[in-house]
Amino acid sequence: MLKKKELQFVPVHHLVLWKRANGEHGRTSNVSREYSFSVSKPTDPSLHTAFPSFFFHRLSFTFMETAIRIEGASRSSKFQDGLALYSRLEPCLYPSLNPALVLGHDISHHCPSLMYGELSGETLVKALGLIDELEALPREGEGSLIDIGSGIGKQIFTAACVYVWKRCIGVEIYEKRAKLAEQALQRWKSKQSSIPMLRTRVVDFACDDIVEIEMEGFQVILLVSAAFTDTLMRSIAKVLDSQAVGTLAICITKALPGPKWEVVHKSEREEPWGRAWLIIQKKILA
Repeated sequence: MLKKKELQFVPVHHLVLWKRANGEHGRTSNVSREYSFSVSKPTDPSLHTAFPSFFFHRLSFTFMETAIRIEGASRSSKFQDGLALYSRLEPCLYPSLNPALVLGHDISHHCPSLMYGELSGETLVKALGLIDELEALPREGEGSLIDIGSGIGKQIFTAACVYVWKRCIGVEIYEKRAKLAEQALQRWKSKQSSIPMLRTRVVDFACDDIVEIEMEGFQVILLVSAAFTDTLMRSIAKVLDSQAVGTLAICITKALPGPKWEVVHKSEREEPWGRAWLIIQKKILA
């Protein structure tokens, strides 16, 4: 195992836009011309061909599963401490989580989930890559993403790390989870200015019912909906009526009902808790 000081990670905004693979060593102007990097290939074989630009460092899983190890970068001191968002979590609330989840520090990789064992980092990044293939990913710095049922916020922070959004918003109805997300957000804000690659302008959370949230203006909607009831999915679909035609929804196992949402991708995924369907839908009717 490499020592901590030998590992330094940076978030990569253009991950979904890279169009070439550089093998085990290479250079890229997408991050910085100063950086050389080494990577390990994805564990998901489908990513090797469909998304050759996605690189995962599984044994040193940090804040997200998409990471680049910087070797001798001139700005390496900027990332020496990384972005520690979560400390020890309450095991009674989140039994499936590791005790720490940090960016820039080595941790145990036994649970690669981003949210209470419900979604892996690979699935989230693959979904964004599929949206990019559909040429539906918003222009850098102009798009907004909302996570309905954001829990303690890890999916929102991961989305903010791998791409530049105008805003990333999480909505969670359970107060204890929302409080943990807020605590992580304060750590994010305190570190953001010292890590220049964290350029998503607004990251925020709301502890509220989704029906009380202003839902206009989001280009990408995330729904880890495997445990959602059919009634709840119908209610969410009604709330999303105000979204513009062309809005994309990333759903897990359960899709948004009704004729307004067309399924443009569906594939089976292996999540930490079992098999699930990754479903991407596009709003086709106003």
